[in-house]
Amino acid sequence: MNDFKINQINILNLFILDKKISNEIIESHDRLYQKIKKYNDFDLEKILIELPYIEKLNKYHLENIETLEQNRLDPNVIFITTYLIFRSVLGKLMTLNNLTQQVIDKVNTLFIDVFPNEVPEMLNNGFFIQSKKSVLFDNVNKIVIYNEKYDEIDSFRVFLFYTNGAFSNASLAYSSILGKDIDEIDKLELKGKYRNTEATLFRKALLFCFIFSIIIKSENTPITIKDTNKSENLKKIQSKIDKKNIEGWIEKTIYINKKYQSENKLIKGTLYKDDKILKQVNVSAYLRRKPHSKDEYTYINSFTSTRWIIEGNKKITYYLE
Repeated sequence: MNDFKINQINILNLFILDKKISNEIIESHDRLYQKIKKYNDFDLEKILIELPYIEKLNKYHLENIETLEQNRLDPNVIFITTYLIFRSVLGKLMTLNNLTQQVIDKVNTLFIDVFPNEVPEMLNNGFFIQSKKSVLFDNVNKIVIYNEKYDEIDSFRVFLFYTNGAFSNASLAYSSILGKDIDEIDKLELKGKYRNTEATLFRKALLFCFIFSIIIKSENTPITIKDTNKSENLKKIQSKIDKKNIEGWIEKTIYINKKYQSENKLIKGTLYKDDKILKQVNVSAYLRRKPHSKDEYTYINSFTSTRWIIEGNKKITYYLE
Protein backbone atom coordinates (compact mmCIF):
# COMPACT_ATOMS: atom_id res chain seq x y z
CA MET A 1 0.00 0.00 0.00
CA ASN A 2 1.53 3.35 -1.07
CA ASP A 3 2.01 6.34 1.23
CA PHE A 4 -0.77 8.37 -0.44
CA LYS A 5 -3.34 5.65 0.18
CA ILE A 6 -2.20 5.21 3.78
CA ASN A 7 -2.55 8.97 4.29
CA GLN A 8 -6.07 8.90 2.83
CA ILE A 9 -7.08 6.09 5.17
CA ASN A 10 -5.63 7.93 8.17
CA ILE A 11 -7.56 11.11 7.32
CA LEU A 12 -10.77 9.17 6.71
CA ASN A 13 -10.31 7.41 10.03
CA LEU A 14 -10.60 10.76 11.83
CA PHE A 15 -14.28 10.53 10.95
CA ILE A 16 -14.90 6.77 10.75
CA LEU A 17 -12.75 5.70 13.73
CA ASP A 18 -12.48 2.20 12.29
CA LYS A 19 -9.51 1.43 10.03
CA LYS A 20 -11.11 -1.67 8.58
CA ILE A 21 -14.15 0.31 7.39
CA SER A 22 -11.95 3.22 6.27
CA ASN A 23 -9.94 0.84 4.13
CA GLU A 24 -13.15 -0.65 2.66
CA ILE A 25 -14.35 2.85 1.71
CA ILE A 26 -11.06 3.65 -0.03
CA GLU A 27 -11.25 0.36 -1.92
CA SER A 28 -14.84 1.13 -2.95
CA HIS A 29 -13.71 4.50 -4.24
CA ASP A 30 -10.83 3.02 -6.26
CA ARG A 31 -13.08 0.33 -7.73
CA LEU A 32 -16.22 2.37 -8.47
CA TYR A 33 -15.49 6.04 -8.81
CA GLN A 34 -14.67 5.95 -12.51
CA LYS A 35 -18.21 4.68 -13.12
CA ILE A 36 -19.91 7.53 -11.30
CA LYS A 37 -17.55 10.48 -11.64
CA LYS A 38 -19.93 12.49 -13.85
CA TYR A 39 -21.95 14.24 -11.15
CA ASN A 40 -24.41 15.79 -13.59
CA ASP A 41 -25.23 12.50 -15.29
CA PHE A 42 -25.32 10.15 -12.33
CA ASP A 43 -28.17 7.78 -11.66
CA LEU A 44 -28.61 7.71 -7.88
CA GLU A 45 -30.10 4.22 -7.78
CA LYS A 46 -27.24 2.73 -9.80
CA ILE A 47 -24.67 4.36 -7.55
CA LEU A 48 -26.33 3.08 -4.39
CA ILE A 49 -26.76 -0.45 -5.64
CA GLU A 50 -23.11 -0.55 -6.75
CA LEU A 51 -21.87 0.55 -3.34
CA PRO A 52 -21.36 -2.08 -0.65
CA TYR A 53 -23.77 -2.20 2.26
CA ILE A 54 -21.78 -1.34 5.40
CA GLU A 55 -24.23 -1.52 8.29
CA LYS A 56 -21.94 0.13 10.86
CA LEU A 57 -21.93 3.38 8.88
CA ASN A 58 -25.53 4.16 9.85
CA LYS A 59 -24.31 5.47 13.23
CA TYR A 60 -22.17 8.23 11.71
CA HIS A 61 -23.38 11.82 11.35
CA LEU A 62 -22.72 13.95 8.32
CA GLU A 63 -22.05 17.11 10.33
CA ASN A 64 -18.76 15.50 11.36
CA ILE A 65 -17.73 14.88 7.78
CA GLU A 66 -16.40 18.46 7.77
CA THR A 67 -13.36 16.99 9.54
CA LEU A 68 -12.46 15.32 6.25
CA GLU A 69 -12.69 18.57 4.32
CA GLN A 70 -10.60 20.41 6.88
CA ASN A 71 -7.89 17.74 6.54
CA ARG A 72 -8.10 17.90 2.73
CA LEU A 73 -9.26 14.38 2.03
CA ASP A 74 -9.82 13.71 -1.67
CA PRO A 75 -13.30 15.26 -2.38
CA ASN A 76 -14.24 12.17 -4.37
CA VAL A 77 -13.65 9.98 -1.31
CA ILE A 78 -15.88 12.32 0.72
CA PHE A 79 -18.50 11.99 -2.03
CA ILE A 80 -18.37 8.18 -1.84
CA THR A 81 -18.41 8.24 1.98
CA THR A 82 -21.54 10.42 2.01
CA TYR A 83 -23.37 8.01 -0.29
CA LEU A 84 -22.22 4.99 1.69
CA ILE A 85 -23.68 6.48 4.88
CA PHE A 86 -27.21 6.80 3.60
CA ARG A 87 -26.81 3.56 1.64
CA SER A 88 -26.39 1.98 5.07
CA VAL A 89 -29.44 3.82 6.40
CA LEU A 90 -31.69 2.79 3.50
CA GLY A 91 -30.90 -0.82 4.34
CA LYS A 92 -29.60 -3.93 2.64
CA LEU A 93 -32.88 -4.34 0.76
CA MET A 94 -33.82 -0.77 -0.16
CA THR A 95 -37.17 0.54 -1.35
CA LEU A 96 -37.43 3.09 -4.14
CA ASN A 97 -40.75 4.89 -4.60
CA ASN A 98 -41.31 6.16 -8.15
CA LEU A 99 -44.06 8.78 -8.18
CA THR A 100 -46.16 9.33 -11.30
CA GLN A 101 -47.01 12.88 -12.29
CA GLN A 102 -50.62 12.53 -11.14
CA VAL A 103 -49.45 11.59 -7.62
CA ILE A 104 -46.98 14.49 -7.56
CA ASP A 105 -49.74 16.88 -8.61
CA LYS A 106 -52.08 15.44 -5.97
CA VAL A 107 -49.53 15.78 -3.16
CA ASN A 108 -48.69 19.34 -4.19
CA THR A 109 -52.35 20.40 -4.15
CA LEU A 110 -53.00 19.03 -0.65
CA PHE A 111 -52.03 20.95 2.46
CA ILE A 112 -51.86 20.56 6.22
CA ASP A 113 -51.56 23.55 8.55
CA VAL A 114 -49.75 21.67 11.30
CA PHE A 115 -47.23 18.84 11.15
CA PRO A 116 -48.48 15.61 12.81
CA ASN A 117 -47.49 15.01 16.42
CA GLU A 118 -45.78 11.75 15.55
CA VAL A 119 -43.48 10.59 12.75
CA PRO A 120 -45.54 8.81 10.05
CA GLU A 121 -44.81 5.09 9.91
CA MET A 122 -43.37 5.33 6.39
CA LEU A 123 -40.72 7.81 7.58
CA ASN A 124 -39.53 5.75 10.53
CA ASN A 125 -36.83 4.13 8.39
CA GLY A 126 -34.85 5.34 5.40
CA PHE A 127 -37.19 6.71 2.73
CA PHE A 128 -36.42 7.44 -0.94
CA ILE A 129 -38.85 9.00 -3.42
CA GLN A 130 -38.27 10.37 -6.87
CA SER A 131 -39.82 11.60 -10.09
CA LYS A 132 -38.01 10.10 -13.05
CA LYS A 133 -39.55 12.30 -15.73
CA SER A 134 -40.26 15.53 -13.91
CA VAL A 135 -39.72 17.21 -10.52
CA LEU A 136 -41.35 16.75 -7.13
CA PHE A 137 -41.37 20.53 -6.62
CA ASP A 138 -39.21 23.47 -7.74
CA ASN A 139 -36.07 21.84 -9.18
CA VAL A 140 -35.99 18.92 -6.72
CA ASN A 141 -36.49 15.51 -8.33
CA LYS A 142 -35.33 13.12 -5.56
CA ILE A 143 -35.57 13.12 -1.78
CA VAL A 144 -33.82 10.81 0.67
CA ILE A 145 -34.94 11.21 4.28
CA TYR A 146 -33.96 9.25 7.35
CA ASN A 147 -33.97 9.57 11.13
CA GLU A 148 -30.89 10.04 13.26
CA LYS A 149 -30.08 10.73 16.89
CA TYR A 150 -27.51 13.49 17.22
CA ASP A 151 -26.38 14.78 20.64
CA GLU A 152 -29.20 12.62 22.03
CA ILE A 153 -31.76 14.56 19.96
CA ASP A 154 -33.97 12.72 17.45
CA SER A 155 -33.75 14.45 14.08
CA PHE A 156 -34.64 14.15 10.40
CA ARG A 157 -31.73 14.09 7.94
CA VAL A 158 -33.02 15.36 4.59
CA PHE A 159 -31.19 15.05 1.26
CA LEU A 160 -32.44 17.05 -1.71
CA PHE A 161 -31.29 16.12 -5.21
CA TYR A 162 -31.67 18.68 -7.97
CA THR A 163 -32.22 18.41 -11.71
CA ASN A 164 -28.68 19.66 -12.38
CA GLY A 165 -27.16 16.70 -10.49
CA ALA A 166 -26.24 18.64 -7.35
CA PHE A 167 -27.51 17.78 -3.88
CA SER A 168 -27.71 19.37 -0.43
CA ASN A 169 -28.58 18.07 3.01
CA ALA A 170 -29.59 19.33 6.43
CA SER A 171 -30.77 18.03 9.78
CA LEU A 172 -33.85 19.22 11.66
CA ALA A 173 -34.83 18.09 15.17
CA TYR A 174 -38.19 16.34 15.68
CA SER A 175 -39.04 18.83 18.42
CA SER A 176 -38.77 21.75 15.99
CA ILE A 177 -41.22 20.15 13.53
CA LEU A 178 -43.70 17.69 15.04
CA GLY A 179 -46.93 19.38 16.09
CA LYS A 180 -45.69 22.77 14.84
CA ASP A 181 -47.24 25.15 12.33
CA ILE A 182 -45.93 24.56 8.81
CA ASP A 183 -44.54 28.06 8.31
CA GLU A 184 -42.51 27.98 11.53
CA ILE A 185 -39.93 25.72 9.92
CA ASP A 186 -38.83 28.47 7.51
CA LYS A 187 -37.36 30.34 10.49
CA LEU A 188 -35.28 27.41 11.75
CA GLU A 189 -31.51 27.27 11.56
CA LEU A 190 -30.57 24.13 9.69
CA LYS A 191 -28.00 21.80 11.19
CA GLY A 192 -25.62 20.22 8.73
CA LYS A 193 -23.07 20.77 6.06
CA TYR A 194 -25.20 23.22 4.08
CA ARG A 195 -26.14 25.65 6.85
CA ASN A 196 -26.76 28.53 4.45
CA THR A 197 -29.23 26.66 2.28
CA GLU A 198 -32.68 28.23 2.24
CA ALA A 199 -34.85 26.50 4.84
CA THR A 200 -37.95 26.79 2.65
CA LEU A 201 -36.77 24.00 0.33
CA PHE A 202 -36.32 21.62 3.25
CA ARG A 203 -39.71 22.63 4.64
CA LYS A 204 -41.27 21.84 1.26
CA ALA A 205 -39.47 18.49 1.16
CA LEU A 206 -40.63 17.51 4.66
CA LEU A 207 -44.16 18.68 3.93
CA PHE A 208 -44.18 16.73 0.65
CA CYS A 209 -42.96 13.55 2.39
CA PHE A 210 -45.37 13.95 5.32
CA ILE A 211 -48.39 14.50 3.07
CA PHE A 212 -47.37 11.58 0.85
CA SER A 213 -46.97 9.26 3.84
CA ILE A 214 -50.27 10.46 5.33
CA ILE A 215 -52.35 10.15 2.17
CA ILE A 216 -50.97 6.72 1.33
CA LYS A 217 -52.23 5.44 4.72
CA SER A 218 -55.39 7.53 4.92
CA GLU A 219 -58.88 6.13 4.79
CA ASN A 220 -60.33 6.30 1.26
CA THR A 221 -56.88 7.01 -0.22
CA PRO A 222 -56.79 7.67 -3.99
CA ILE A 223 -53.24 6.31 -4.23
CA THR A 224 -52.33 2.82 -5.41
CA ILE A 225 -48.92 1.15 -5.07
CA LYS A 226 -47.72 -1.24 -7.70
CA ASP A 227 -44.61 -3.37 -7.27
CA THR A 228 -42.42 -3.62 -10.34
CA ASN A 229 -41.32 -6.94 -11.83
CA LYS A 230 -38.03 -6.43 -10.08
CA SER A 231 -39.82 -6.44 -6.75
CA GLU A 232 -41.65 -9.64 -7.66
CA ASN A 233 -38.36 -11.30 -8.59
CA LEU A 234 -36.88 -10.33 -5.25
CA LYS A 235 -39.88 -11.81 -3.46
CA LYS A 236 -39.38 -15.10 -5.29
CA ILE A 237 -35.72 -15.10 -4.34
CA GLN A 238 -36.65 -14.51 -0.71
CA SER A 239 -38.57 -17.77 -0.66
CA LYS A 240 -35.40 -19.64 -1.66
CA ILE A 241 -32.64 -17.76 0.13
CA ASP A 242 -32.30 -16.28 3.57
CA LYS A 243 -33.65 -12.73 3.40
CA LYS A 244 -30.59 -11.41 5.27
CA ASN A 245 -28.38 -12.29 2.32
CA ILE A 246 -30.36 -10.32 -0.24
CA GLU A 247 -29.23 -6.88 -1.34
CA GLY A 248 -30.84 -4.62 -3.92
CA TRP A 249 -33.92 -2.58 -4.70
CA ILE A 250 -37.59 -3.08 -4.14
CA GLU A 251 -39.09 -0.72 -6.69
CA LYS A 252 -42.61 0.61 -6.30
CA THR A 253 -44.61 2.75 -8.71
CA ILE A 254 -47.12 5.07 -7.06
CA TYR A 255 -50.12 6.19 -9.10
CA ILE A 256 -53.69 7.48 -8.74
CA ASN A 257 -56.51 4.95 -8.75
CA LYS A 258 -58.60 5.25 -11.92
CA LYS A 259 -61.82 6.03 -10.07
CA TYR A 260 -60.26 9.28 -8.79
CA GLN A 261 -58.92 10.46 -12.14
CA SER A 262 -62.12 11.95 -13.58
CA GLU A 263 -62.81 15.55 -12.62
CA ASN A 264 -66.26 16.92 -11.89
CA LYS A 265 -67.33 19.66 -14.30
CA LEU A 266 -68.70 22.96 -13.01
CA ILE A 267 -72.34 23.54 -13.91
CA LYS A 268 -74.06 26.90 -13.75
CA GLY A 269 -77.59 26.98 -12.32
CA THR A 270 -80.56 29.33 -12.65
CA LEU A 271 -81.10 32.90 -11.48
CA TYR A 272 -82.64 33.16 -8.00
CA LYS A 273 -85.23 35.82 -7.07
CA ASP A 274 -82.83 37.93 -4.94
CA ASP A 275 -80.26 38.14 -7.79
CA LYS A 276 -78.19 35.24 -6.48
CA ILE A 277 -77.20 32.49 -8.87
CA LEU A 278 -77.30 28.82 -7.97
CA LYS A 279 -73.91 27.58 -9.00
CA GLN A 280 -72.03 24.34 -8.61
CA VAL A 281 -68.43 24.91 -7.58
CA ASN A 282 -65.57 22.44 -7.35
CA VAL A 283 -64.30 21.84 -3.81
CA SER A 284 -60.65 20.74 -3.89
CA ALA A 285 -59.58 17.43 -2.39
CA TYR A 286 -58.25 17.63 1.16
CA LEU A 287 -57.10 15.57 4.14
CA ARG A 288 -59.33 15.60 7.23
CA ARG A 289 -58.01 14.47 10.59
CA LYS A 290 -60.20 11.73 12.04
CA PRO A 291 -61.98 12.65 15.29
CA HIS A 292 -60.35 11.49 18.54
CA SER A 293 -57.21 10.27 16.74
CA LYS A 294 -53.61 11.40 16.99
CA ASP A 295 -52.54 11.39 13.36
CA GLU A 296 -55.08 9.39 11.37
CA TYR A 297 -56.61 11.06 8.34
CA THR A 298 -59.38 10.56 5.84
CA TYR A 299 -58.87 11.59 2.25
CA ILE A 300 -61.82 13.60 0.90
CA ASN A 301 -61.84 13.62 -2.88
CA SER A 302 -62.75 16.76 -4.80
CA PHE A 303 -66.50 17.18 -5.24
CA THR A 304 -69.07 19.61 -6.56
CA SER A 305 -71.09 21.59 -4.07
CA THR A 306 -74.05 23.90 -4.64
CA ARG A 307 -73.64 27.54 -3.57
CA TRP A 308 -75.83 30.65 -3.92
CA ILE A 309 -73.57 33.48 -5.05
CA ILE A 310 -73.88 36.99 -6.50
CA GLU A 311 -71.97 37.40 -9.74
CA GLY A 312 -70.63 40.67 -11.14
CA ASN A 313 -69.98 43.93 -9.33
CA LYS A 314 -71.12 44.24 -5.73
CA LYS A 315 -72.40 47.46 -4.19
CA ILE A 316 -70.67 48.46 -0.94
CA THR A 317 -72.07 51.30 1.21
CA TYR A 318 -69.90 53.23 3.67
CA TYR A 319 -71.49 55.10 6.58
CA LEU A 320 -69.36 58.10 7.60
CA GLU A 321 -69.59 59.64 11.05
